[in-house]
Amino acid sequence: MPNTQWTENVDAPFHRVLELLRDKVENPQKYVSAVRSSRILERGEGHVLREMYQPSPGDLTIRERITEHELPDGVDVVFEYVDNPTYVGAFHNTAVRAGRGVELTYLMDWRPRPGVDDPIAPDVAEAMMRDGVRHLKRLAETPAQGH
Repeated sequence: MPNTQWTENVDAPFHRVLELLRDKVENPQKYVSAVRSSRILERGEGHVLREMYQPSPGDLTIRERITEHELPDGVDVVFEYVDNPTYVGAFHNTAVRAGRGVELTYLMDWRPRPGVDDPIAPDVAEAMMRDGVRHLKRLAETPAQGH
């Protein structure tokens, strides 16, 4: 059951991290190496409906309702599963101002539907969170090279 998170401090301005998180909504392939294709299905008041395909670590076509929520010192971008045959739940990308930098957390809260085997092992889910946070961190800390 993928329910894991990873947090790192990012030595970059908040606006830079937020810019990258917003770009991740539009261009997930730049941030998630497993994503092979994506498209925006709908832009609504306060949300985006996106579909993307990733063949590994489990063969998934993912449809997500993406919303951005302001926090007292940051933002939480929520990717909520829509009509997924394998999982229910959401993925959170949270950026919080921390001194001169940002605390960046990815939280995966996915639960397999009843009667469905979980195709993603816990250690694989944790590696996905870790690698995702570290990739965005590298992009934020080296903007000339990363974006």
